[in-house]
Amino acid sequence: MLKRIIAALALTLLTTTATMAAGTYDDGWTAYERGGFAEAVKHWRVCAGDGDLSCQNLLGFMYRNGQGVAQDYVEAAKWTRLTRWSKSSFR
Repeated sequence: MLKRIIAALALTLLTTTATMAAGTYDDGWTAYERGGFAEAVKHWRVCAGDGDLSCQNLLGFMYRNGQGVAQDYVEAAKWTRLTRWSKSSFR
């Protein structure tokens, strides 16, 4: 019985985590559109770290313009440079 409960909890946690990670790009746009730049950066940092080229490019944009983060051209270049390897993955 205890094993079934633990398995059910683990499955719920994995499903929830996957759903949350998948929504970070869209959640970032929602935050950005309402002026929540720091929140948008948090969402996009997650998917950028997972290799999403669109999120990497958006982080570069945010650092270049100082939206939600301190303006940092070196950090902007780092994120933008990652996107140049494969432009076919942009949304």
